Amino acid sequence: MHRIRFAPTSSIVPLFVLLLAALSVAALRADDDGASGVVRLQLDALTGDHVNVMREDVELLRGAVTVRLRSPSHRVTVHAHEISLRPLGAPGDGRLFASLSATFEGAGDLIAEVVTGPSSAPAQRWDDRVVAPKQDVRVAGTIELIGYRDGFVVHLIELPATLSIEVESALLEQLLGTCRALEAVPMVPIDCGALAPRLRRPPLPLPPAGTRLWLSNAQLTDAERTALTALARPVEADVPPAAPAPSTASPSSSSPSSSRPSAVPAQEPPAS
Repeated sequence: MHRIRFAPTSSIVPLFVLLLAALSVAALRADDDGASGVVRLQLDALTGDHVNVMREDVELLRGAVTVRLRSPSHRVTVHAHEISLRPLGAPGDGRLFASLSATFEGAGDLIAEVVTGPSSAPAQRWDDRVVAPKQDVRVAGTIELIGYRDGFVVHLIELPATLSIEVESALLEQLLGTCRALEAVPMVPIDCGALAPRLRRPPLPLPPAGTRLWLSNAQLTDAERTALTALARPVEADVPPAAPAPSTASPSSSSPSSSRPSAVPAQEPPAS
């Protein structure tokens, strides 16, 4: 079994969004302790505090009544985590089963909007604080790692659409009360029984299948490129179609965007 540990970096990686593509965020150290083919990762940049990592609205209900949540300001603390990668095919195939286990907690501001009727109708808005108590989560999926002369593409093949986490807020109970009041209104079809568990464990969106991320060689050390090349499917081309120009920033750059993977179009790279 190979064990790889990421060294510290000043870059902050959005939580649960680029985790399955986090192979290039910081310097690698690899120790070969067996031949099982499983690679276990610990990303020091992930452990600790992260600010405003989830920016998308979470839609809990849609129809005659629409309920949306968002948290414009929040802090998440990751206490521990492990990413595991297992090759699914022969060497050079590039397909990997990836799983993440993490222990985290967080808190922040919560905004809830309720729209009754068409989506163009005025929304009722509530503001409150929200807490995510300390909890364990796990997400797993399949990725493909594709190696080019100037870098790598991480292709998310299969991933759950959402990740549900436990949250606590007085506002959520107020929303449930509002839902029950609307439930009593004739001609307003709404299922508060379906809304209640989604308020207490809102589903956070994950990247869709087909998402590709570009990792330029300028973001990697020689050791990183060697380790990734051993896992990747090689392609005889400099870059994938429409890939951005390779970054000139070093892996330890203080600019977050310089060490994050860049998105590339969801199209199949040429076969090797």
